[in-house]
Parts: sequence; C-alpha cells; structure tokens
Amino acid sequence: MSTARNDITGSLMQTKPASDAYRDNYDAIFGKPRVVHAKNPEGCETTEEVLQAANDSAQNS
Repeated sequence: MSTARNDITGSLMQTKPASDAYRDNYDAIFGKPRVVHAKNPEGCETTEEVLQAANDSAQNS
C-alpha cells in the first residue's frame, strides 16, 4: 500500500491536529450562540413567558 503525498510540498496527505490559530478563530468564523439575559418582566410566571418577552424585546430594538 502506498502513501499519498502532496506533489508540490511532498507532505504526507493526512489530517493534522488543529492549530492554535484554528482554535482561536473558530468562534470568529462560526460565531457563538447568542445568550439573552433578561429580567423577569412583570406578569411573566414561566420560563417560556420570560423567553418570549425577551425575544419580543430583542425584535423591537
């Protein structure tokens, strides 16, 4: 069985570990999920109501 080599660099064709630059920039490229911090609006009793109020507030701003 022969190993594959890059014709230009001569490097073996294999997956290499992620570099520090890759790890540092992964979130910049793909982003992180947005975290919403909201106070409990008046009249909201359940988590669902609080999240809905936060979403409504974010859409209106």
